Amino acid sequence: MCSTLGDGMQDKTTRSLLFGDLLACTPLAENVRRWRSARVSDSVMDEILREKLRPMFETMVNQHADLLKPAWA
Repeated sequence: MCSTLGDGMQDKTTRSLLFGDLLACTPLAENVRRWRSARVSDSVMDEILREKLRPMFETMVNQHADLLKPAWA
């Protein structure tokens, strides 16, 4: 199931999700749902944080680009 696009990360993610699909048909289904929910929640929170921080970092780079250069350059 390797994707022809990207760097192969989709295959790694898909592989663990397919394993979760197999476990969802066992008595472990409740734990699988919790695991998937936590994983999605973490991804969403990471993305929300990135979206909130992106404008702040862009402003810092625009206003203080001279401070981001190494002193020895």
